[in-house]
Amino acid sequence: MKKLIIISLLLISGLSNSVKAVNDPFYLVQADKIDPETTEKISEPSEKNCPNCDEPMPKDAKFCPHCGFKLTSTDIHVSPVRERKNYYRKIEFSLFLAFLGGEESPPVGMTLDGKEIKNELGGRIGYGLANSIYFTRFLKLKTSFGYYWGAFNINVSNADGTFSRLPLKSALLFHLSLGELFDSLFHLTAGPGMGIYFSPTLAVDAPDYKSELNYKTALGAEVIIGLHFTSLVYDYLFGYFEFRYSPVTYKFKDGVENGTKLVPGNIQPQWKELNGDGMGLYLGIGLKI
Repeated sequence: MKKLIIISLLLISGLSNSVKAVNDPFYLVQADKIDPETTEKISEPSEKNCPNCDEPMPKDAKFCPHCGFKLTSTDIHVSPVRERKNYYRKIEFSLFLAFLGGEESPPVGMTLDGKEIKNELGGRIGYGLANSIYFTRFLKLKTSFGYYWGAFNINVSNADGTFSRLPLKSALLFHLSLGELFDSLFHLTAGPGMGIYFSPTLAVDAPDYKSELNYKTALGAEVIIGLHFTSLVYDYLFGYFEFRYSPVTYKFKDGVENGTKLVPGNIQPQWKELNGDGMGLYLGIGLKI
């Protein structure tokens, strides 16, 4: 009889343990016994951090609303160990073509029908290289070097005239926002600049007359307003339109006229100082690094 009682108690104890396994929420069960259909799914976050500026942004955004960074399907976020760099701290290289216009020289001759022949001092075309360094998202230093030349203001069949110079220019440009939607593709630029004009030379070549007047290296200010845009396909390609106003004055140094050497003491007064103010439309295309 005692044996039966002991066996009954053991059976009751085992049954109570089985009930505990079902009712006790802290009772551990084997992993392979968990039903995946009954487990609660963890909700996915609705935001992610920009891989460039580390600011929060919508998970499905294609452009960061804070820094304008263009995201692709391969962009991932890595927590920065050191201070992050601004996306706009980059270097740009570009080629440009400039269409120029401006002041003209005193008359160098006259056509048969009485029209004055003058040389373009602020025009007519230029080309060269430019480089930009970004300090912040809204500020960059742009430097350019090129070759500019002007010609006679009217076409003359038996004579040729040019005014050439080599300008080295530098400008501090500010970016003006067009809104978060456009900032990664377009932005306005504006700012002041300075230019150094090397080797200004005015030359006239006619059948019975040849002259070459050399002017001193000149320094002039510049004002720039432009539109900068980035390629939709390749974000390392860009282009720009710029309007520039460049006032400058050239002072005579020396020259030659029909084999006779010219100096400031024997040249006519109107040629001692030339107004070279000009305006230009600059078209450029380049590469971001």
